[in-house]
Amino acid sequence: MEDEDGAVARITLRLPESVKYRAEELATKGGHSLNSWIVNVVRAATRERAINVDLDLSSVPFLDRETFPGGRRGPKRMSGWV
Repeated sequence: MEDEDGAVARITLRLPESVKYRAEELATKGGHSLNSWIVNVVRAATRERAINVDLDLSSVPFLDRETFPGGRRGPKRMSGWV
């Protein structure tokens, strides 16, 4: 775990309602509060040597609905910090 001095900074974050709703869903699914989920996302994005990944998965054959019936329609992109 990264070194932290224990001090807490308060900020105001303005999000589109749809983004807030999705973040709340992901936090709940992971068993976290929205605040701790956001802290973890920001921590991952700002750690040393963090890499932002944005992949186009449209050419991956097993993601095709015909081959993989459970596949979802819509954009076939994956992005995030690793």
